[in-house]
Amino acid sequence: MTNSIIPLFLPGVFVADADLSADRYKYVKSSGAATAGTQVILVAAATDIAVGILQNKPDAAGKSAKVMISGISKAIGGGAIAINDPVGPDGAGLADTKALGVDTTNFVNAQALTAISNANEVVTLLFDCSVPHRAA
Repeated sequence: MTNSIIPLFLPGVFVADADLSADRYKYVKSSGAATAGTQVILVAAATDIAVGILQNKPDAAGKSAKVMISGISKAIGGGAIAINDPVGPDGAGLADTKALGVDTTNFVNAQALTAISNANEVVTLLFDCSVPHRAA
């Protein structure tokens, strides 16, 4: 299996609300601001509702942010993830394994298609941020 990106839904309506040049393949959320479309920032808590995974590196506020909302995407992991693990964002926008029935305030929006052993490695996820749900 290759770690290629298969964009199933990649709208062009998002713009960065900050410099996100170091945040490619991390989860982003709506910043709440709406000037030139929907502005996004890095997910800041495991309880945040992500709108998707950032696919480019916007280096300033107001620049186009390519956000994939669902599909198969690369993501930067926050720690070890096994194949088929349920996954959602952590407090730094990284992909994080979620314990169903335990992490009940966290959102789960993905299943791992590949495994990683350490933080900051690239994992491939099958995900859908369009219908958020908790790990209950």
